[in-house]
Amino acid sequence: MPERVKPKPGKYKELGQKIVEWTKDNSTLPGLDPDGTVTDLAAFREEMKDIVHLPDTVTSVRFVIPKIEDPAAETFTYIVRLPLKELVEQSEAELGALDQSIAEEGAVSAGSPYDIPAFYLPFLTGDPDVPKYLDMLYRRIADYTFAHCK
Repeated sequence: MPERVKPKPGKYKELGQKIVEWTKDNSTLPGLDPDGTVTDLAAFREEMKDIVHLPDTVTSVRFVIPKIEDPAAETFTYIVRLPLKELVEQSEAELGALDQSIAEEGAVSAGSPYDIPAFYLPFLTGDPDVPKYLDMLYRRIADYTFAHCK
């Protein structure tokens, strides 16, 4: 089964800031071919090694950069990025088995099988020590840009 690409623990904010930098200034993107594929994967891996887990099974990285098509009307094409079929099937099997186990045994074993990044917790629990909203934005951008079905 393919290994998931994911932000490294504690690096969601830094990764989100990098994504925002790329978005706001395309000149900061790594070298890309006309299709948006990174031209030097080794250099990209080196640049990102401290903030993103990029397994060796990843053989290329493609950036899709949406653009406003008509500035007057502010129209654009929305891009739906589908997850890898094998990762969806793996997640369905793992979580379906967990659901079945809970139905039969009535309890969940220690640990979370559905890994929700910890930075969401203060917002979900109403914790008064909520992190700054801009920091949360960067973390969420990293999470939804790199999320893979689980």
